[in-house]
Amino acid sequence: MVHPMYLVFLVSVGVFFWAVAACSMLGVIAAYVSAGVALRTYEQQKPILERPMLDIPFLLGVFTWPFRVPLLVYEYFWRLRNPHRFVVSGAGDRKTATAASWDQAISLARKIATESGQTILIIDTGRLRKSRLRHDVYYVIYQVSPSGDIKKAPY
Repeated sequence: MVHPMYLVFLVSVGVFFWAVAACSMLGVIAAYVSAGVALRTYEQQKPILERPMLDIPFLLGVFTWPFRVPLLVYEYFWRLRNPHRFVVSGAGDRKTATAASWDQAISLARKIATESGQTILIIDTGRLRKSRLRHDVYYVIYQVSPSGDIKKAPY
């Protein structure tokens, strides 16, 4: 599911280019500012570790959003190619392990789950998910049961 603020940003960018083509100065200004506000609001709702490396004041971020888009695209693709993308975490004080691929994470989680008899979590740090109850954005979490079944965490 795509975050609503991100969709607002994409629509605002489209309206911006439409307003440029239509030579509507008021439309260009309104779309430019609304795209900046939507992007900054979306960035502020991400988990702390996923926020942009350069944290600038809100108003400055609103007006300089075109310069931040290449950095956000780079961060997105880096997050998908991260060698420590999947974090396998056990219940309680069990140590966590990282895996580069989904298959490695599943095999490791199934092994730990069958040995311990507890549900093991796989945290996918490459994908973000919007909370159903709040407007927070967090990592996608999967649960691996001792029987080997995998399901998305309900929260």
